[in-house]
Formats: sequence, structure tokens, C-alpha cells
Amino acid sequence: MTMNQKKLLFDYSLGIASDHEIRQAEKLIRSNDEARRTFDKLQAALAPLEAIRRDPCPEYLVQSTLDHITNNTFGKGGTRIWKPY
Repeated sequence: MTMNQKKLLFDYSLGIASDHEIRQAEKLIRSNDEARRTFDKLQAALAPLEAIRRDPCPEYLVQSTLDHITNNTFGKGGTRIWKPY
């Protein structure tokens, strides 16, 4: 499986995939044994999180987090200063 396929399955497992990505993930899971096993492992790993109470995230925290990520990923002028891999 490619990194993009793994990311697709991860996003799908977290419920953050777009409608198009959902269709792609479901097709991948149906047609690829490795993808099915990976999805099953992700589901098992994420299952305990279902027991956690979910409170809405305050808007100020969302914006603060995004600002922090942006400021630590891009320098002044939008130049990327951090590479994930």
C-alpha cells in the first residue's frame, strides 16, 4: 500500500474523509486484503476512544492551534521551515 492509501484509511477511520475519499476508502477496503487488515487494525486501535466523552472544542483553541501549527511550519513570508518526512 502507498502512503497516500494509508493516509486515506487513517482519515476514513477518524471520520475526517471527504465524501469522495470515503468512496475511495471503501473501494480500497473491498478490493485490497492489506487495506482491509490495515483498516481493521486502525478500528481496533481507535475503539477505546469511543468511550471518551466528546466536548466541543472552543473556537479560540481551534484558531490558536492552527496559528501555532502555521507559525511553526512556515517562516515569515510563507517559506516552509519544517518538513514532515
